[in-house]
Amino acid sequence: MINNRYTLFTTETSIILYPKTDEQYTCEVQHPGLIKPLHATFVMNILNQPGTPIIQGYRKGDIVKVGDILTLTCISKNGNPPPQVIWLRNNVEVDKSYTVTSKKDVINTYTFTVTGADNQMLFKCLVNSNVTSKSLETSVQLNVQCKYKPF
Repeated sequence: MINNRYTLFTTETSIILYPKTDEQYTCEVQHPGLIKPLHATFVMNILNQPGTPIIQGYRKGDIVKVGDILTLTCISKNGNPPPQVIWLRNNVEVDKSYTVTSKKDVINTYTFTVTGADNQMLFKCLVNSNVTSKSLETSVQLNVQCKYKPF
């Protein structure tokens, strides 16, 4: 008489990871009783606070003229998930469209024709993310040179 006793074993393993970016991990199990190895895969999604917004297209002290077409670009880097990037003109929203680049930078470009009313106007870029407790912001105040009209 043959003894048909089976013994079951449970095998566990663990690993400590210190990922800095989104990475994919795969665990593979190999055993002689398996026809082919078993796999389990997952992606580690790392949340990152977005970078403080950077404004391009106008610097403090620059002078623009009435009638100029001005393009202000706001960039926020490294946020995951990508944040919202919004332009405000004297605290009134003027543009909430933005794009996400392949490098995961978020860019909002606001183009407008400068008027005399834009002199000393505050243009603010807000970055909103569910990873931060409050909005990040950067602003520029325009210095507009008006055309001289003789009497």
